[in-house]
Amino acid sequence: MNEAPLTKSDQVYQTLRGWVLSGELAPGQRLVQRVLAERLGVSSIPVLEAIRRLEHDGLVVSHANFGAAVRVWSAEDIEGAYLAREALEGIAARLFVQRATPAERAVLRALADEVEAALAAGETAASRDADMRFHRHLVAGTHADTLARLVENSCLVTLTILYRAASETGRGRSPLPGEHEVLADTLLNGTADEAEQALRGHIRRGLTNLMGAVA
Repeated sequence: MNEAPLTKSDQVYQTLRGWVLSGELAPGQRLVQRVLAERLGVSSIPVLEAIRRLEHDGLVVSHANFGAAVRVWSAEDIEGAYLAREALEGIAARLFVQRATPAERAVLRALADEVEAALAAGETAASRDADMRFHRHLVAGTHADTLARLVENSCLVTLTILYRAASETGRGRSPLPGEHEVLADTLLNGTADEAEQALRGHIRRGLTNLMGAVA
């Protein structure tokens, strides 16, 4: 079945979301509907709808007498994001062990290899991109759509921004060499309990490293 074409609102939302995640729209930057509409060549209505969706995602906040702006992440925000991610992806790890197909398991291994290859080549941005795709694939392999939406909206999108914000300090959190190979081994060969504990430990180390970078 062919997917329905994107509406104008969807297109604007995806564009603005990409600009937020890449840093083209920086933390704290105001989102002026008229300016964005002119830049995108659209009316203000799809821009307003997109901004509301970004606010629902937690990427944008609205202030009285100021309007909407890209969210600025506090230490408390970072900690909360990681705690939520640890809980949700811990559940996902258990379900991946129980539900993932052979093809999905093979892709997880390939993504772990991709993370490690990028790290070995010193390609920090590529390693982070592969890292995020590894975790998205892990959650997709649970075949639990509601869980996948929670992780995407509440955790992985947030962490993409946190990686970018940390990288601006020059000491951002990158995957640790060898860590994804070990994690993949546990997810592919371990029990559900072992997979959950390995994933939780992985996320917890990420929190510790990132908090040190942005302190």
